[in-house]
Amino acid sequence: MTDPVPQQPAPQPRPIAGIKPPTPLLVGPKARDDFSRFKEDWDDYVIIQGVTSKPDDVQVALFCTTLGADGKVLLRNQPTPIDPTTNEAMDITKVSTLMKMHKIAVVGEVNEMYETYVFHTQVQKETETIDEFITILRELVQTCGLCEHESMKDKIYQRPNHLQD
Repeated sequence: MTDPVPQQPAPQPRPIAGIKPPTPLLVGPKARDDFSRFKEDWDDYVIIQGVTSKPDDVQVALFCTTLGADGKVLLRNQPTPIDPTTNEAMDITKVSTLMKMHKIAVVGEVNEMYETYVFHTQVQKETETIDEFITILRELVQTCGLCEHESMKDKIYQRPNHLQD
């Protein structure tokens, strides 16, 4: 009988030199507007630097460091969110939970049913160009849990005939 060949660990992605973590999330009156920028920058950074291949504690430490001092204080003062499927506290050793806590702190809870209503009742004003209308729809669709492509297409085709151009 032959000895089994030991399994080699999967190669880890190598960080790309010169790519810095996102700038800390603004705290205060501009925090709500800055959250989307921060989340997009964080998501890009995670992909580029292979952060998800690191242990959870390293991911959390990197995330907390990226928040900056004010962001950490804001996070520390937030209650742990409850998972609606299990009705139990979410795992705060995961970056996804910390991101959710931060979003609640700066943006607040989102009522998807209401946001969906706002999206579906949005109509193009006679003074709006199609580009302005699409920009408004893109902002609204982000908070209502709808599929962006299909929902946007439906709204554009539902416009009154006199606003088609």
